[in-house]
Amino acid sequence: MNIALFFLLLLLIINLLLFVVIKRLRFVLIKERQRCNIYKNYYELFNQWINNMYRDEFISEYLKMHNYKNIIIYGMGEIGKRLYEDIERANCDVNCYFVDKNLKYPYKDGVKLVKLTDISLAMAIDVIIITPMYAFNALESYIRKQIVDVPVISIADIVYFEK
Repeated sequence: MNIALFFLLLLLIINLLLFVVIKRLRFVLIKERQRCNIYKNYYELFNQWINNMYRDEFISEYLKMHNYKNIIIYGMGEIGKRLYEDIERANCDVNCYFVDKNLKYPYKDGVKLVKLTDISLAMAIDVIIITPMYAFNALESYIRKQIVDVPVISIADIVYFEK
């Protein structure tokens, strides 16, 4: 009877361990799927961006069409950097500022970095462009608490814009 109880206890422990491992693996799988979706969306965005350029549809034209001269690019990741480079290459009359949660220095490579809390009316910001698309809703809500009267759009709004 002690052996049967021992094996029953052993099976119970093994089942509990398997349950914990499977639950953890499920969590990891969900996180990986989310990350894959983020990269898929970025791939599609860049693909559309390139297609737009082949059709001579540039981001600078979108900014001119909406009369955006002072913009904030929220996010200094790869998409934010490409957006800035695209605007600079077009030589359009647009002042760009960057906001990034990992801000450490006031200037980096000639780019004007600002904290969201330091944005003033004197800057006359026309639009805030959020580049981390996966966090758009949360970032827009956060920005709206700080700055009320400035349009907040996603980079996707510009790239997928149809004339």
